Amino acid sequence: MKIDEANFVQGRLVSSTVFPFKFLRLACYMLAVCCFGQSVIAQEPAKSPTPVPNRPQAVLALLNDARIAAPEIGVDIFIKVAQSKKVTEPLWRREILEEAYRMAGDVKNPVRRKAVPFKGVPVDTHAAYLSYAYDLKLDGLSLKSRVIRQLVSGDKQRARQIVFEIGGRLGLRPLKCEDALVYEVSEIYGAAGAVAQAVFSQKEINEGLRALYIAPWFENLESPAQIGPALDLLAGMRGSPMEKQFLFNALSTAINHNFNDDRSFTYAVERDRLATKVGQMVSGTADLHLKADLLSAFRGFLVKNLRSTRCKDNEISGKEKIPNYIGNANYLFPEKPLTFEDIEYSDLKGSPEIVHHWKSTAAIRLQREFRELRGAQKKDEKTTGEMPADDWGIKVSAFVENLEAWKASDNETESEVFNQKCVLFRTLVGIIPDGTLKKSVFRSFMRFLGNSSLQKESFIEWLNHVRWLSSANAVLFNELASESPNQHFRLIVDTKRLGL
Repeated sequence: MKIDEANFVQGRLVSSTVFPFKFLRLACYMLAVCCFGQSVIAQEPAKSPTPVPNRPQAVLALLNDARIAAPEIGVDIFIKVAQSKKVTEPLWRREILEEAYRMAGDVKNPVRRKAVPFKGVPVDTHAAYLSYAYDLKLDGLSLKSRVIRQLVSGDKQRARQIVFEIGGRLGLRPLKCEDALVYEVSEIYGAAGAVAQAVFSQKEINEGLRALYIAPWFENLESPAQIGPALDLLAGMRGSPMEKQFLFNALSTAINHNFNDDRSFTYAVERDRLATKVGQMVSGTADLHLKADLLSAFRGFLVKNLRSTRCKDNEISGKEKIPNYIGNANYLFPEKPLTFEDIEYSDLKGSPEIVHHWKSTAAIRLQREFRELRGAQKKDEKTTGEMPADDWGIKVSAFVENLEAWKASDNETESEVFNQKCVLFRTLVGIIPDGTLKKSVFRSFMRFLGNSSLQKESFIEWLNHVRWLSSANAVLFNELASESPNQHFRLIVDTKRLGL
């Protein structure tokens, strides 16, 4: 017997105030089959072959070079090409985006991370520099998010299929107290929301298809880091009352449990303003039952995670030291605010492992040498009114030699030394006036980057500094990139040359 998927889902939603979750997988499976069938019909091959159109050779060459580069920069280039005016053929654009999506699965970092700002800890830490590198958004989820957003405007059914397949399952393992970086997944939730807004007709929304489609993004929460983005996603779903009820219930059920991840939990409630977002959600609905359910679930979430094993740096040691995020949350529970007795717990585990920079003997020495060099430059400018003379240039060259000779020691890693070297190189490049000396230091910096092993070990850290250098002086970078055998330097130049 043929089952009408829309009528089946609508009947289930109407017949129950809370749609039974055991039917969700079946309904979503039927939805996927329906979407796939429509896609196959839409892509039925023509009876006669279509001639392949002429495509720009420069673009084809760039794509070929991107295929053999690090996948992070390769996917980035593929997406830039697809969204540019260089590609006017819809089929070719879809092919480029499809390949980009496949390549995104090969990047080293699957999820974006960001540093936790621990009290009293300066920004010169290894976690902070990693966070700067993650800000490039070249992790797997961020890249997939960009592909999805591009597909929305050209292949809505494919975008719909990808979001359905991911379904909020992001592979976020619980973090440890020693972790100094937390997850950042707002990009993929934003992409899921964009698809949900664009691909469903009003009829499908009214029948509850969109509710069933987006519910797994609430059901499958693996980390407190997803709750803020999930609340933002829910806020964007302005459909039928049935849809609203279903999604509110799905999110309320999902958040009301212990995630056993105090590092992510505390960051979420402190930095993601969860209490504010929940307050905005309940103030935006007139349904008293939905309000009560969400507030009860949020209170349960707080109590269960506050009573769970906690990190030493997040300890609540007394009534007078209840953190602000508890006070903010209590505005939502005026009749039953959280008290110290509700959240007191003594099972404390580790503390963050903070790796500070500028602590080794070599780092301290080079910092001192740089300060002396900078002081000599300022003295020259003050006494003569001119830029430093040749003897200052000699001092700069000597400093660069010492900088290049710096090797990891005192328990430093290659990554730590790399980032510290880059900071000194970047600062030096910034203070030297244009001319032969600047070009010489610029060349030394590029040679150091081009030969660094971090290009293979942690590509985003490496690329973070390369992109800075290419933006600091595009003319010099382009000129010196032509002298270098480094393929990634040339890719950056070729990409900009094509206006991407």
